[in-house]
Amino acid sequence: VRGGTVDVYRASAAGAREALVATSSVADDGTYALDLGASEGPFLLVARGGSYVDPATGATVALEQAELRALVPVFSPGDELTNVLVTPLSHLAATLAPRWVTTSVDLAAALGEAKTHLNNHFGALDWESVIPADLAAHSGVTSAATRAALLLTGLCEAANTMSTRAQRPGGVTCVRLLHALEADLAFDAFFDGLAASPLVLPEDVPVRDDPPSGTALGGD
Repeated sequence: VRGGTVDVYRASAAGAREALVATSSVADDGTYALDLGASEGPFLLVARGGSYVDPATGATVALEQAELRALVPVFSPGDELTNVLVTPLSHLAATLAPRWVTTSVDLAAALGEAKTHLNNHFGALDWESVIPADLAAHSGVTSAATRAALLLTGLCEAANTMSTRAQRPGGVTCVRLLHALEADLAFDAFFDGLAASPLVLPEDVPVRDDPPSGTALGGD
């Protein structure tokens, strides 16, 4: 994401958003830096605003009101963290982890378990450290970075296919699809298409046999 802002909120022991602690602007290369002073975690990082280039279509897409989140479960005054990535996978992990916090499982353990499940589901990659490669400059050598880029491109291509089926160019973006997956995961901790209401994209286009049609999210 280029531009925009990263806000740091104190998080509760269960991972819920609490008071705002610090804010940083995001550089054009997607980096950011924060000084948290004497604040102690856990923290919730929230990226908002800015834009990204859709890897499937090449279009520049504004995040607008959408957010991407990442949990930092442990942080003490004086600590220094580098390369804390705020990504679609960190966002899903921040959604899943609070469901698994109990009196015997703290936030750090729950987040670790959530990341393990999501990493295995999305390509058996370490999404906490992998930075997707630029496929335009791909040399043909398969690596974790190229696999990550292919998976994110596939997510965006799925969103583009939904837009085409609905005859709404750009109507379903990668981030819009991500937030539908978040709603799916938040409801019962599974990717099964089940939530409080049917998960269909675009939300206002009925599912039909022929276009224009919405697309119902399923378990696969």
